[in-house]
Order: sequence, then C-alpha cells, then structure tokens
Amino acid sequence: MFEFWRKWLITGAVVSEFSGLAMVAGTLIPGGDAVFGWMFDLVFWPLDGGETAVAANTKLLAGISGAVLTAWGATLWFIARDGFPTRAPWVWRAALTGVVTWFVLDGIVSLTVGAGFNVIANTVYLALLLPPLIATAKDFRAPAQTARAGG
Repeated sequence: MFEFWRKWLITGAVVSEFSGLAMVAGTLIPGGDAVFGWMFDLVFWPLDGGETAVAANTKLLAGISGAVLTAWGATLWFIARDGFPTRAPWVWRAALTGVVTWFVLDGIVSLTVGAGFNVIANTVYLALLLPPLIATAKDFRAPAQTARAGG
C-alpha cells in the first residue's frame, strides 16, 4: 500500500503544480482578467459578479501565489518521488509540516478577509494531500536510537 499512497501524493503535487501554473498564466494571457474576476467572485461567495475588476496589484499577488504554489508542488513531488522511498522520518515530517502550515495559514487569511468558500476549496484539496500522509505515517517511524540524529 505504501507505493499506492506515494503515487497518490505525487498526483497531489502535480495538481498543485498545474493549479499554480494556471494562476501564473492567468496573469500573462489576454483575457486572464475575466478568469481571475470569476475566481475571486467565487471565493467571495455568492457568485454575483461583485468581484469582476482585477487591479494590477491583485494580478501581481495572484501570479506570485501561483508561482509559489507551483514551486511547492514541485518540492512535494520530489519529496514523494525521491524522499518517500528512503522512509527517512524527516521526509514525512517535511511533507506534513508543509501541508498543515499551508492549510492553517491560508484558512486564517481566507476567513479574515471574508473568503469562506476558499476554505471549502482548500479542504477539498487537503483531502487530496492528507490521506497519503496519514496512511504512511507508520512507515516513517525511526528507531528510538536514531530519532534524534536527524533521521
């Protein structure tokens, strides 16, 4: 089952990469404003056309966020592809820490600015990333004597 969960996490990483690339592309291609306007209208539910204008600073932040999401997906991909087979405990902790940190901070920001639907979308995405980490936790337990030695 370990290999199944490893591939599941790789799939989640690829979803991250493509989602981030789509955000970057939305800042670069003509018509991207319409895509971002719809996306922002969706996260600031209800879908009422209230968030249609996308200012340059908003596009900048969305593009940067997309670049960071792409990079995070690439990092998670390498962790799952190359790190998971080693079963070194730090690999699992690194993946879990990244996922939980993203979810908590993104959720706090989303709720603070009134984008509750984004929390729902993030929860769906969390459901893609968290199961392989929960399922493989036991595979990364270090023997007691090496647990503190960076293993």
